[in-house]
Amino acid sequence: MSIQNSYYIKATPQSTSTGWVRNPDWLPIPTVDGTSEVVHALIAVFPNGYNKVAHRIGGASSVDYGDGTIVSNGSNAQSIHFYDFDSLPASTELTMDNGLVYRQALMTITPTTTFNGFYIFRETQAYQHQYLDLVMHLPNITTITNNNSRCPYLERISFPISTPAITMTGMFNQLVQLQQIDIDWTKPTNIGQMAYIKVYDLGDMDLVNCTANGTTPAMARTMDVKIIGDLTLYSTNNNAISLGGLKKIGTVTVLNDVDVNSMFIENHALEGDLRIIATGINSATLLTRNCNKYGTMYLDAPLIENITQLCYAAFSVYDVELTDASNITTTTSAFLQAYSLQKLRLPGIAVTFSVTQTNIDAANMVVLFNDLATVVGQTLTISLTPASLNLTAAERLIATNKGWTLVG
Repeated sequence: MSIQNSYYIKATPQSTSTGWVRNPDWLPIPTVDGTSEVVHALIAVFPNGYNKVAHRIGGASSVDYGDGTIVSNGSNAQSIHFYDFDSLPASTELTMDNGLVYRQALMTITPTTTFNGFYIFRETQAYQHQYLDLVMHLPNITTITNNNSRCPYLERISFPISTPAITMTGMFNQLVQLQQIDIDWTKPTNIGQMAYIKVYDLGDMDLVNCTANGTTPAMARTMDVKIIGDLTLYSTNNNAISLGGLKKIGTVTVLNDVDVNSMFIENHALEGDLRIIATGINSATLLTRNCNKYGTMYLDAPLIENITQLCYAAFSVYDVELTDASNITTTTSAFLQAYSLQKLRLPGIAVTFSVTQTNIDAANMVVLFNDLATVVGQTLTISLTPASLNLTAAERLIATNKGWTLVG
C-alpha cells in the first residue's frame, strides 16, 4: 500500500490563513543575540481590569515592567506587579475582537545570576494574567512551569534559542488563545496537558526525551490543533494522547513497549494516511474507533497482541496493513462496521477474526487467505462481503487447507 508523505508539515505555518500572524500593532519584541539570557513578555493592561502579573525565578533578576518600574529580585523571590492603564501611553491602545480596550506594556526580565527555574504566571493562588506574547531566551533553564493560572489572551510562547533538557509541567495547559509554539521538541522531559490550545500546526514533534511516566502531552481537548508533522514518542503513558481533532499527521513512531490505545478515537477530521511504527507495543485497542475520514492505515507492530476495535466504525478506511499479525490473540470487533475496507493484510494471524460487512472482494480476500497461519479450530467470518459471493471453491481451499473454518 502507498503511504503519502506530501503532508508532512514543518514547524513554519503554511499560510497566513491557517498559521499565526503577530499583530503588527503590538509593541515589538527586541532582537536578542544567541548568548543572552532574557525574557520579554508583552502585557495587555485594561482600564478596569485586575492588571496583575507575577512570576518566580530560580535565580536573581532585574525586572523592567515597561511602565517606568524597575525592581531587583533575589533568587526564588516572587515578583508581583500591578499595572495602571492610565499610566501607559495612549499610543499603545488597541481593541480586541471581543471589544475589550487595552494598552500595552513590555516586561523585560534579565537574570543577574544563573537562571535555572522560571515559574511563569506564579503566585500562591491561581489567577488570570494578561500576557499576549512571551519570548524566552533562557539557555540554562531546566524548569518552566505554568502554575494553574489562566492566560486567556496569550497567543505565542517562543524559545528561540536552544535550551537544555527542561521540565515543562503544565506549561501549555488551558492557554485558550495559544496559536504558536516555537520550541525544539527534543528538549522537554515533561510537557503534561495541552488541553484547549488553538495552535493550528505543531510541526514535527520529536518527544524522544519525554521518558518519565505520564510525560507525553494529553491532547484530548485540543480540538483546534489540526496538523502535526512526524510525531516521535517515548513514554509509558502514550495512550494519554487522544488526538481527537487532528486533520493531518506524519509518521507516528513509538520507541518503547507501551500501547497506542485510543490514540485517534472519535477523530472526525483525520484525513489521508495513518502510519504508525511501534515495534515494541502489544496493544492498539480502539485506535481509530469511529474515525470516518482517514483512508489507509499502516501499522508496523510485530509484537502486537490486542487489536480490539482497531477500526471499529471507521467508515472511511479502505486499506489496512499490519506488517506482522502473528502475535495477535484478541480481535474483538476489530473491523466491525468498517464498511469501506477493501484491502486487509494480517501476515501470520492465527486467531479467529471477522471481516463481515467490509468491502473486500475475491481477489483481495485471496491475499488475506495467503496471510493466514496454519491453525486448528480458528474461524474467519467473511459473510456480507463481495468476496463471499464470488470466491471459487479452489480459492476457499487456501484458507480451509490451513485449518480455518470460513463463515460466509
